[in-house]
Amino acid sequence: MQEIIQIHYGELALKGGIRKLFEQKLAENIAQSVVDLGKVKVRRLYGRMVLDPVDVAPAAILPRLARVFGIAHFGRAWMTDMSWESLLAATTRVLPEAGVGRFGVRVKRADDHWSRSRSETERELGTWIQTEKGWSVDLTNPDLWVRVSIANGRIMVAGERFEGSRGLPVGASGRGLALLSGGIDSPVAAWMMMSRGLRLGFAHFHSAPFTNQRSQDKVVELAETLLAYQSRIRLYMVPFADLQREIVEKAPQAWRILLYRRFMMRVASRLARKERALALVTGESLGQVASQTLSNLHTVESATEHGVLRPLVGLDK
Repeated sequence: MQEIIQIHYGELALKGGIRKLFEQKLAENIAQSVVDLGKVKVRRLYGRMVLDPVDVAPAAILPRLARVFGIAHFGRAWMTDMSWESLLAATTRVLPEAGVGRFGVRVKRADDHWSRSRSETERELGTWIQTEKGWSVDLTNPDLWVRVSIANGRIMVAGERFEGSRGLPVGASGRGLALLSGGIDSPVAAWMMMSRGLRLGFAHFHSAPFTNQRSQDKVVELAETLLAYQSRIRLYMVPFADLQREIVEKAPQAWRILLYRRFMMRVASRLARKERALALVTGESLGQVASQTLSNLHTVESATEHGVLRPLVGLDK
């Protein structure tokens, strides 16, 4: 009998011919998320991912998996040989010590060598659990589902499971460069695009020495927060004070914010080429401030050769 972590994905299953590439990217991201904890093995098995902890405590792995995009849900499970006695032993391992009140059993059977039907297995295993624990059966909204998968000569039994971040694996949709400010909009926009499979680099335009170090430190903190969802991040800290001074000296006040943003886009475009990114990501929202009217967004975007993704464009604060 072997303890594993069973990982299920959501919309990856709908990807048709490119599903294998998405699964491979997800497996890489899972392994990378726990690389500092010790040795693990990740493999695709029966339409899901199976993580073998090897020499890592499963309890240390679970919080990391909650932040890996592409995972719908996950949980600890036990894999064993295909016999009734082994099924009962594995089930014992997933049942919590504390009473759960109500439970249900779900079985997926894809192996004709298993002598019982799916419904027979559910009924007999449920009766055994009820006898052992004294819990009530509830097949509508139980406190605990015991999930059994029987396939290819093996049985997997899982108990409590946890919600993942869903979405698509980071990197599966290509690369982008996000403009990161110290506010809430830009990191939220970045997080949303990461959840759609975009691997991001980041650029922050600062006005030192006219702004204090705290403003730059805050951006670094935001990048470190996003690092929990993407294993490696490159953050460009771009000095912008000299260019701002030049614009103030030579441009009418009404044009300055647009000129600031246009130059930011031009610099970001160069950084995007360096990062092999195909798009820029911003936290702009239509009409949120005067500089984000449709006309002004168009004027700013025309300064870059890259597409501009604005996941917050139709949202308010």
